[in-house]
Amino acid sequence: MAYKSVANFQKEQTLFTQFVNSHDEPNILLFQGESGSGKSHFIEHCLNTTSEKEKTSPMPSLLLKLKNGGDSISTLFTRMGSRQGWDKLPRFTRTVANLLESPASVDDPIWQMGMHRHLRDIGKISDLASRLTRYQLLSDAWFADSMQFETPFLLAIDAYETAS
Repeated sequence: MAYKSVANFQKEQTLFTQFVNSHDEPNILLFQGESGSGKSHFIEHCLNTTSEKEKTSPMPSLLLKLKNGGDSISTLFTRMGSRQGWDKLPRFTRTVANLLESPASVDDPIWQMGMHRHLRDIGKISDLASRLTRYQLLSDAWFADSMQFETPFLLAIDAYETAS
């Protein structure tokens, strides 16, 4: 499938391609602009173009759209885990199990199918400090696991407010 270039973002698209093809340490690339300038479409275009070019060795990627804070932390972790595969997140799944009742095995597919519920339960703790501590433990575990991925994982976060 061919993709047309988006607006006049040739320089940014080149930088994005260089960023994705770089073998350097994990980095963050920030696109910033006025509301309505096309950042969301550009991010989608870059991810689609990257996916198309990487057919022989696809780079797992996920676009999270944080519209007015709509997605919960449990949803974000669930989407990342489902996309990458729970088997590639042993520290993360062990941390979830330790924060809840431990299953017989964190490799149990039935337990893993309930991961969104498990993560939602972790977020139901009424004490904000405890909840934030648990989310920090989960974040640390996810990033520790991500350092062991055989191929880079491209996480794009599109945070925006509703344009009027």
